[in-house]
Amino acid sequence: MRFYAIRQKSTGLFLPASLKAFTHDEPTDGKPPRLFNTAKGAKNALHWWLKGRITVDRGGGYSHATGDYDDWDKWNAEAVPERRADDMEVVTVSLRVAEYRLRRMA
Repeated sequence: MRFYAIRQKSTGLFLPASLKAFTHDEPTDGKPPRLFNTAKGAKNALHWWLKGRITVDRGGGYSHATGDYDDWDKWNAEAVPERRADDMEVVTVSLRVAEYRLRRMA
């Protein structure tokens, strides 16, 4: 099986798997790497990570102008100057499942 991960060239550390706030994470060896099914997906995530720490302000309310309830999202990026595109790379990760047999205990 082939996956893709994002690695920092200077340290060899990977961006970690995260359930939320991926753009707030830094490369680490304390967590498993975040794996992507496609190289394009990994490159897209790296693109957003390089923009900085992304937050979303959500809001909405009744609009007297339209007579409808309007939802809106405002995306904010807090720049992280030490993040450099030339120090990051998308790498291929191969996963091999080894057969494991349990020995029967007598």
